[in-house]
Amino acid sequence: EKPTPVEPEDIQGSFLRRYIVKSGCCGEKELLKFYAWTLTEYHRVVHLDMDCLVLRSLDELFHRNSSLLYTCDYNMMPRRRGDGVCAVQGGFVVVQPSLQVFREMVDIVRGGRYGGEYGSGWNGTGIGHWWGGPTFQGVVPYYYHRVADRSRFPAVELDRCIFDNSALLPSANRHRSPFSPLAPLSVVDKPVPHPDVGQEDCRATPLSSIRHVHFTLCRKPWRCAPTAQPEDRQHLCQQLHNVWHDMRYRLEQRLGIDSQSVALEFRGKWHRGHCAKGKYRPLPPVNEWIFTSPTPVRGGS
Repeated sequence: EKPTPVEPEDIQGSFLRRYIVKSGCCGEKELLKFYAWTLTEYHRVVHLDMDCLVLRSLDELFHRNSSLLYTCDYNMMPRRRGDGVCAVQGGFVVVQPSLQVFREMVDIVRGGRYGGEYGSGWNGTGIGHWWGGPTFQGVVPYYYHRVADRSRFPAVELDRCIFDNSALLPSANRHRSPFSPLAPLSVVDKPVPHPDVGQEDCRATPLSSIRHVHFTLCRKPWRCAPTAQPEDRQHLCQQLHNVWHDMRYRLEQRLGIDSQSVALEFRGKWHRGHCAKGKYRPLPPVNEWIFTSPTPVRGGS
C-alpha cells in the first residue's frame, strides 16, 4: 500500500489545499496514479481504472517513443478552457516510467498554484479547469504541455474510440489538442468534431475495432442496467456489457466452477444469468465454489 504522494496539508496554495479533497471522484487519492511513473523496472506501464476491460492486444503501444500515451476526456471540459490542452482521461494511460517525471508532477501539486489567487486552472493557464483538473486529469496535461521538455518526454494522444471507448457522444469543444500530430497549436474558435484522433461518435465504432473499454457512460456491468441511447444505432453499451458477462462466464468455465445450470436457465440473455430481477449475482466466495472439470476455453482475438 502506497501513501498519497502529496497530502493536502503539505500543499502550499491555500485554494488547492482546501479544494483538492473534493475534486473529481476521489479527491487527492487520484494522485496515487502518479506511481505508475515510478515502476522503472518496466519498459512501459499501462494504468487502468477498475471499471475497464481490455478486449484486444495493446502491444503496439509499447513500442511508441513516447513518455505518455493518453486519451482525452473532451466531454468533461467547459468551453474555452485549457489554452488548447485537453483533459487527460485518468482511466487509461501508457507511460514510460521516469522518476524525474514523477517528482516534477508531485512538485507541481505541492506548490499548489491552482485556482484562487493564481487564476483559472494551473498557474492561471486554464489547464485543469475541469472535472478532476486539480489532480491527475489536470496535472498531467499541464506538466506535459507547460513544464516537461517535450523533446525528452513527448506525449501522444490516442483515438479514444479505439483505446478507451466509453460510448461517449460527439463533443463540439473549442480547441484542438497540441499533442495531436495533425493538430495546430493555436486555439480554434469554432466547434470541431472530437476526438481529434478518430471518429466523431465513439458509439459508432465497430466492436471488432475496440481495444479497450471504460465503463463510465454505459454504467458498470455489475449494475445490470446498460445505458440505452436512442442515437446509438448499434446498441454499443449493451454489446459491451455482453462482452463483460461473456468474459466472466468464460472465466467460470476456465476455473471449472459449476455455472452450467445458471447459464442454461438464462441461455440467450446478454447477462449470462449474472443478473436476476435487476440484481447482480456475484461470484460465490472461493470456499463455496463447486468445481467441475475445467473446460478448455478458446481465447478471443
